[in-house]
Amino acid sequence: RRTGRRATRITRVASVQYQMRRITAFDEFATQVEFFVDTAADYNSDFVLFPELFTLQLLSLVQGRPGTAARELAQFAPRIVELFGDLALRYNVNLIAGSTFLIDEDEHLYNVAHLFRRDGTIESQPKIHVTPNEARWWGVRGGDAVRVFETDRGRVAIRICYEIEFPELGRGATAAGARILFV
Repeated sequence: RRTGRRATRITRVASVQYQMRRITAFDEFATQVEFFVDTAADYNSDFVLFPELFTLQLLSLVQGRPGTAARELAQFAPRIVELFGDLALRYNVNLIAGSTFLIDEDEHLYNVAHLFRRDGTIESQPKIHVTPNEARWWGVRGGDAVRVFETDRGRVAIRICYEIEFPELGRGATAAGARILFV
């Protein structure tokens, strides 16, 4: 008998509650991140979701006023990308690496989330709706496109924090085929 229901595929998601504490080196940050990825992988998670701007922990390593510190923090982006790319492959898990600051070729600062697939590929989603304080204190600009990403567990989209208050972003992502919305 047909009930009109489609077969479901179980997807396991681990959400990280990240403890922000003072560190003295990038390696301490990397060790803390790996602990969560390792633990989630032990539970056969398909995705591990880190919080928005959890990389602010790296402010322990920089100095300056908010706008300057945010730009200094963006200098860690290549190391963060390398770290998460390696962990996704080693632990065979898709990682949504929270968000971090990035500076584009025009020297504009963005708050960007990354998806690191377990196959080694990487995608990014800039925050579209930045908060007034992000713009004022850090000089963050908003992105301009809702992206949907193919994964081995279906299509996903990423919204960053405050963006969840704008339902048109979620509607746009689901209209484009997203089946999981990570926030």
